[in-house]
Amino acid sequence: LTALGVATSPVVIYYSQEARVYTFTMLAAMLAVWGLMLLLTHPAAASRPLALNGMGRTVPKAIRLAWASYILGAAVALYLHFTLVFLLIGCTAAAALCWLFSRGFRRRWAINWLTANVLATILAAPVFAAFVYHSLGSMGDFWILRPGVYSGLVIAADAYVSHLPTYTGGYFAYLFAA
Repeated sequence: LTALGVATSPVVIYYSQEARVYTFTMLAAMLAVWGLMLLLTHPAAASRPLALNGMGRTVPKAIRLAWASYILGAAVALYLHFTLVFLLIGCTAAAALCWLFSRGFRRRWAINWLTANVLATILAAPVFAAFVYHSLGSMGDFWILRPGVYSGLVIAADAYVSHLPTYTGGYFAYLFAA
């Protein structure tokens, strides 16, 4: 459903045709999500310590690649756009749900996940200073007003229905998009 929503969103289609940072942002986000997908589908291998354990077994190369993919994708995504912190929150929510409700996820998996997120945050640490500056300091003088809950929903719905003709039913189009 998410892929269908992204594939049919006029805003995403418009920005996909421009040479901006959004293309690279999607690449970094997909790299992180691909790594997360591999880690969630192979929890036993991803639960191994990232260093050599006492039995002499190491983490398989595919799982090391998945961890590296998630860490690099997350860090690059944070560098490219501030809002991709929500991608990391979503990935963490998905990982937490799988860890809590699925078998095969051990405590070591959660430790590895925490380590990966700390590494991604350290790699992206310089961008957080700019984020704090923009969110606390410069947003007070910004020319766009902060939306309330209702106007935020209208703006989100407008992203999907603004291209429709006006005779489509007014609020019916917004209700359909919601």
